[in-house]
Amino acid sequence: MESYNLKTASTYINNLLLARGLLRNGKPIEFAHPSRGEGGKEATMAQIINLVHDLILKRDVCICHRVIFDDIPLTSA
Repeated sequence: MESYNLKTASTYINNLLLARGLLRNGKPIEFAHPSRGEGGKEATMAQIINLVHDLILKRDVCICHRVIFDDIPLTSA
């Protein structure tokens, strides 16, 4: 992917994450150039790992709720 496309994709992903409240402190993640991020490459990579972790936890909670609610009857018989 070209550098311009990486920056566009990074902006797009950050906007999606921001709209869903998934950016810590509302600060965008420098996906396109991790070394340019606040704190350098290691800090940016840590942000990405934390984001993936948060997404996995949210998915697990959603699946758990879905299983619990699927077992509850909608009508009392």
